[in-house]
Amino acid sequence: PPKPGPPPAIARSLAGIMESADRRLIRTWVGTAPAEGGKTRLTVVWEGIPPAPGSGRAPVGRVVLTAASPAGEQYFKGQVGAETPADAPAAARRGAVTFDAPPGKVSLRMSIEDAPDEVLDTDDRTIDVPDFTEPKARLTTPRVYVARTPREYQAIKGDAAASPTATREFRRNERLFLRLDAVAPGGQGTPLDYTARLLNRQGDRMFDLTVTPPADGGAATVDVPLASLPARGEFLIEIAAKGAEGQDATELVAFRMIG
Repeated sequence: PPKPGPPPAIARSLAGIMESADRRLIRTWVGTAPAEGGKTRLTVVWEGIPPAPGSGRAPVGRVVLTAASPAGEQYFKGQVGAETPADAPAAARRGAVTFDAPPGKVSLRMSIEDAPDEVLDTDDRTIDVPDFTEPKARLTTPRVYVARTPREYQAIKGDAAASPTATREFRRNERLFLRLDAVAPGGQGTPLDYTARLLNRQGDRMFDLTVTPPADGGAATVDVPLASLPARGEFLIEIAAKGAEGQDATELVAFRMIG
């Protein structure tokens, strides 16, 4: 008989890799975390994909974002702040912006433009913004960083405000570093226990990962060595947090090894 596929949560996470790989102009990442007044803080990161040689396409110069409710109430409208100069190499161009919105559905419309502000394409999506005030444990969206050298790795570890990467394709000579926060039920400050493990694309455990708990109000971190993985394939990082009364929350990060 055919082998059963992965669990639905695993399949959805893996599908995100394919969606990212199909992008022609930019890769994006959207993260959520608790904000004041019962709202949720959204962070949107974009990274330009260099034009294919000989394509004649202009590189992405900037991204203009409009975030609104289904009824049309705007939460943000403007440029997703560029973190690199317009004359930087196309492969290095990226930007990030943070704003608050109430829990529920939020429509994101991104206008992707070249250097002369000519629209190259638009990207429309609707996301479900979680409610971090609900009486259950939650994890913020894991923030993924990739380091290619020991110096880059130390710089990432030392900069808690660094913008995460939107790419989910990595190589064995790189190193992943994750940051995330747990929110106890009802937003209370009850400490939570973290666990993390690496899964194959079927959702089977490969090995456990070490989670460094939060310190001095910071985030929990996970160091993911890639050198021990096959050079090709799809994998997932599963991170869980459990409260004293058994409430738990889980987040998945899917990625692909390409060399």
